[in-house]
This record gives sequence, structure tokens and C-alpha cells, in this order.
Amino acid sequence: MSIPLKLSQALILIAFYWPEPLDPTAEPPLRRRADEDSLRAVDEISLQELSTLARAVITQGIQGEGLYQAMARRLGLQQLRVASRTRLENVVRSLPSST
Repeated sequence: MSIPLKLSQALILIAFYWPEPLDPTAEPPLRRRADEDSLRAVDEISLQELSTLARAVITQGIQGEGLYQAMARRLGLQQLRVASRTRLENVVRSLPSST
């Protein structure tokens, strides 16, 4: 799936590739870190995977500021920077309100 991003006048496509057995239209699992030393930046994680994470955290009853902190902890982030927080906020806002 490619997600178009518009920066100034340039159009940038970011492609995420799914393993063959996964249905790209189904909710994907959040891929876990391989080990303690490996860390994926939030902008390198597909919106679909972040949505899966957000739903899992919301299902636990976590809301408000705690939601973003819990998501960051599960991603292995020690600090939630502005760009990462903005991406997480956009994901949560994009979820259906029934979640």
C-alpha cells in the first residue's frame, strides 16, 4: 500500500510491503521489535499497524494522555517526540468512534 504525502510542491510516496501470507486489506498485527536494541521510528511503521496498536491500548481502557504514552511504551520509545506524537494522534483520530 502506498500513502501519498504532500510536502510543499513535491509528492512523496511511502510504500509498505506486506509478507505474502498476510492479506493487505485485513488488520495487520503490530510487528514486535526483534530485540531490545532494534527500534523502528514511528514514521517507519505503517498507519495500519499503528491503528492495530491504538485499538489494543484503547481496549484496555486507556484514554487521554495515557493513550499516547502507552502506545509509545509498546513501541519501545523512551521519549515521545512531537512528530511521533502527531502521527499517533492522527491514527487515533482516524479510528471509528465506536473503537
